[in-house]
Amino acid sequence: MATTTAKKKGIHFAWFVLIGVLLMMGLCRGGINSGMGLFFQPISADMHIGVGEVAMMSSISALITMFWSPFAGRLLDKFDIRIITVVAVAIQAGCFAALSLVDAVWGFYALAGIMAFGSVFATQLVGPMMINRWFKDKNGLAMGIMMSFVAICSAVLSPVVASIIASSGWRMGYIVLGVLALVVVIPAVLIWFRTPEQKGQLPLGATEADIEAAKNADPKAAAEAAKNLPGLTSKQALKTPTFWFFFIFMVLLTGTLAFASIVPTLAIEAGFDTVTSGFAMTAYMVGTAIAAVVFGTISDKLGPLKATMVACACGFIALLGLIFFRTNLYMFFGSLFFYGCLSATLGVIGPLVLGTLFGQKEFGSIYGIVMMATGIGSMILIPAYGFIYDATGSFTPALIMIFCFIVVCLFSMIMAFKTGKKVQAMWMPKA
Repeated sequence: MATTTAKKKGIHFAWFVLIGVLLMMGLCRGGINSGMGLFFQPISADMHIGVGEVAMMSSISALITMFWSPFAGRLLDKFDIRIITVVAVAIQAGCFAALSLVDAVWGFYALAGIMAFGSVFATQLVGPMMINRWFKDKNGLAMGIMMSFVAICSAVLSPVVASIIASSGWRMGYIVLGVLALVVVIPAVLIWFRTPEQKGQLPLGATEADIEAAKNADPKAAAEAAKNLPGLTSKQALKTPTFWFFFIFMVLLTGTLAFASIVPTLAIEAGFDTVTSGFAMTAYMVGTAIAAVVFGTISDKLGPLKATMVACACGFIALLGLIFFRTNLYMFFGSLFFYGCLSATLGVIGPLVLGTLFGQKEFGSIYGIVMMATGIGSMILIPAYGFIYDATGSFTPALIMIFCFIVVCLFSMIMAFKTGKKVQAMWMPKA
């Protein structure tokens, strides 16, 4: 049956898809991924092993994610996204719950490695891909809502899980969060995850031309068109300077945001106590939650390049505050709020830029390759920040370096859009 053309009254199915995406991202990314660090100290104390040994499972997961992402993206472009997502969530949440059974450190490493094969889909690739397919209009707003919900879930679930660990032990914490993700996310995926073609509907914001084309489309031709969405292949994208400017942007942006893991230590260095350092991350997450929606809306109204410029301006404010005024409590918290605003860029603007410049033809494959940048940025720069502090006794040199990273990020994004005009001409239908 050809794609539905009549305008239906009521709520567009795209919003139900977004609900499914929110539940998946909120529990799998905001809950499981963000909550991994809560278990390190309790496991260390219970099993009499070093925190560093336990934390190695995060490094193993990051390494596998980096190399698996490009292949994962190709799978999404070729197979039913609903089936892949169900399997991915089962792997990630199931392995997370199974961590409760581990009695030796190698077990944490093995399960964390297996988890990564599922979490690549559930926490990075599927959400942006579903939003790009369903939201022709309000794409940025939907992406912003998604990342804002991730930040909110992280802020809400972290103290809840910490309380469970304190009262019932770390094993129960793994079970509760893992099982919660399984019983909530998998039904949501089965009910709401469909492509517009599978549902027989057009994306939200389809134009009159889209509706007329769908009305006159032969069913076989419509099915074939669904397999040949407008855009570049991953091979074509990799040959353009536009892709590499964007890749540089993502590497340095990820490295910039990776500094957030050192914020509690930065608070101590600035002269604050451990309680204050804990509240510091709250300011960061509030900034992320607010900016995700704001940047998405700006992207819808003015384009993702303008949204990137605003985000980088937030980054400059944050870094200047941390470099010169971090010993002042209010300036410290304010700077972290703006730093949190910058962090919304990764999950909101990144996918929007990719879809804008390269289209939807092989979005999963291209985005999977780009996600390698997150692994590169984190693996190289987090240790580098620590080494700089060890060598100088201060985080100021690292903060100055991060300021320079943001300058390069802004330049790279401007160049990506400047060279991207030719790239868009390769796949955009001519008016």
